[in-house]
This record gives sequence, structure tokens and C-alpha cells, in this order.
Amino acid sequence: DQTGASSFKFTHDRPLCSWLPKHSTLYDWLMPQDPRLVGDQSIEQEKANNDIDEMQVFIDDDAQYAVGGGSHVTLGMHALCLEQDFESTRSSKEFTRSIGVRLANHCRGASRGPGIGGGNKPSTSPPETMAGPYFFLDWNACLRDALPRRHSEFPFALDCSSEVANHAGTAFKHSLTGGMYLNGSLTDDRYDPTMGYDAHVVGEVAGPPGDAGFWKLKGGGAFHFPFELLRIMTEGIESNDDAEDEALESVMGLTLHSSVNFGISRPLTFNGLCSNVGGIPLSDRFYSGGPGQLRGFLPAGIGPRATTGGSSTPGGDSLGGDMFYTSTLAASVPFPSYFATLRQNGGRLFGFANAGTCVSVDRSVGFGSLSACSRIMNSSRVAVGGGVSMGTPMGRFELTYAVPMRYGPKDARKHL
Repeated sequence: DQTGASSFKFTHDRPLCSWLPKHSTLYDWLMPQDPRLVGDQSIEQEKANNDIDEMQVFIDDDAQYAVGGGSHVTLGMHALCLEQDFESTRSSKEFTRSIGVRLANHCRGASRGPGIGGGNKPSTSPPETMAGPYFFLDWNACLRDALPRRHSEFPFALDCSSEVANHAGTAFKHSLTGGMYLNGSLTDDRYDPTMGYDAHVVGEVAGPPGDAGFWKLKGGGAFHFPFELLRIMTEGIESNDDAEDEALESVMGLTLHSSVNFGISRPLTFNGLCSNVGGIPLSDRFYSGGPGQLRGFLPAGIGPRATTGGSSTPGGDSLGGDMFYTSTLAASVPFPSYFATLRQNGGRLFGFANAGTCVSVDRSVGFGSLSACSRIMNSSRVAVGGGVSMGTPMGRFELTYAVPMRYGPKDARKHL
């Protein structure tokens, strides 16, 4: 079924201390005795009678634990069966079966605050959607089947480019991934911030016994500065100029936003143990474009493309790159008081300008070389526009209109 899609995921997380023998060195570091209990005779008596576990008395109070300690640190297992449809970008589908083990500072989907399910409610959410700062180290092994699109009239013929056809078949990937997500914990609003900063960084190394070998690093950050801070800074300065006060009042709700994201990758052969036929697998390359990343372009709308594509990608199949960057500069203001409901719910009007690119750089040329930097700058795309945004419990809602100002002849552009 060329239009079907299915997925299944199993996740089991347990506190790391539950995997360890009690009173071992690592256990004692993770779960130290609460200093408030030292010298308490009643507690000491209960401990002597084995009626109470001194390591668990104040398990909900993170203040007693060392950094990275406590029962929130988890060691979990996960298994995944997933079918992904890339026919709109590179004329293929991919079926993945994977297993893995993850060490993290709290369980997947954990919520630090009160809510349904308590402070550590389980979930299969990815790291970037979790509550609070998230640090993890993940071992993963997966078997992937790349399935090129079949021709609608001739089922034994492929409806894709030769580059995509060369990556068809089954491949085994073995990787180690680690990273950090702040998840908006240092901003005033996770989904529609107006003050603070956010960041993330993820590194991955794939190698034997897998078929593919490469290293990959991606990250990014965002900074939000409200003009209201200027009022706070000048609050103690008296002024009799009414016009100046009105001007200051008019820009109080204005906020400047800036963000940048980047990624680089390079193939590794491990002395011939990884064949890397066709280079880094298509699914492990970088793709750029789409809402929240590069407005004005469709997902995977820019970057290297095949000369031809299937019937679903007439501009050529997107082949991905080994380097990308996106950057955004924006300004936002609250809705006018006339739209009271939208204003009270945090709705904002914003204008933006974003730029970015996705390229492949020859492995013999360093990313810092003059030729590589020139290629990156010359291939950069630019778009400007405006829109409305609002943070909701389900995530960020955003409606934008963008006008690409600089683009390539095969780029997949989108205004709204």
C-alpha cells in the first residue's frame, strides 16, 4: 500500500538507582542520605529495624541530590517500528525497526510540575517536546528498508531518480547519540517566548557493526529581548516629557527575537569496516525548509537535488546535505486591545526575516576553507514576511505569510 503509514513504539524507563545494588558507590552518589535525617533518633531506630529506607525518605525533594542525581535519573529501553513517507520530497518510503537503551536525567515525557500522572508521568515524547532541561545518552541499533516509489502504471519500474534508487534496500545502522535540550526552561513561555534564551545540541556517531559510518553534530539557540526591560532600567529616572512617556509606552510590548540553527556531518569508514556505499544514508542527511525553520520554503525545499524526480517531485528528488544553517531575526507585539480575547491569551503579531542554506561540501575540503564558506554564502536563501502566533497547551500555533527574496530555480517555495 503506497499510501499507508503505521508506527509502534514501546518505551520502558526506570530510575537508574533501581538497576543498582543498594549501598554501592554509584547508588550512594545518586541517592545520598538527606542531611536533615542525620542524628534523628526515631529515624535511626526505624533504619535499624529495616522499617524505612534512608535513601528514599525525601525522594521527591531534588534539593538534597547532587547534580544529575536523584530518582529522576533513568535508564530505559525502547523499541520502534515506524514507516515514514518521503514521497513528497524524495520519492521513497522507509520502514524502520529499532531497539535502544537511553540514559537520561528524567524519564521521557516527565513533568517537573504538578499535573495528571504526577511528577514523572511516562510518555513516548521526543526530547525536544519534554518539560525542563533534558540531557541524554542513547545507544541505538536499527534495520531500515528504503523503498523507492513504484510507477503507477508499470509496477516493476521505479518512479524516482537514480540517486534515490541507489539507496534502495536494507541497511543496518548502529549509533551512539548524546545531547542536551533546554526546552524553553529559561524563557517566560515555552512555546511563544518574549524573554529569555533557549538552546540545544545533539551529537551522533554511527559505526561498526553497522553499514553506515559517520559523525554528525547539530545545535541551535534563540534569544528573546523585550523592550519592557528598558522601562525597568529607566524606572527610577523622572521625566516630565509626556511625549517621551507615550513613546516609551508604545514600545513596551515590543520584543526582539533572534535564533540560529546549524548542523555538520562527515562520513567515517573505520578502516573499511563501514562501506558507506553512496555516502551518508539519505535519512541521516540534513534537510532544510518549512515552518519554524526556514519560512517561505516547503520542508526539504532547499538544498541539493537530483536532476530528475518522480511524479510526486517534478523538481527533482531532495538529496539532503552535510551542512546546513538557518537564522531568523524577528520582532513581535501583542494584539491591539481591540482584540481582547487574543491579547489575553498571548496572541502576538510579528514580522521576520530569515536566511539559511543546505549544501554538500566535498570531504577533501574543510568547512572552514574559503571555498566552502563562499559556497555556503552564495547558496543562502532569504525570505521576509509576517504573521500571528500564540502559545497553546498543544504547542505553538503560527500563521505566516512569507515572500522569498533569494531562491534557486528548483527550490520548493511556499508563501502561506
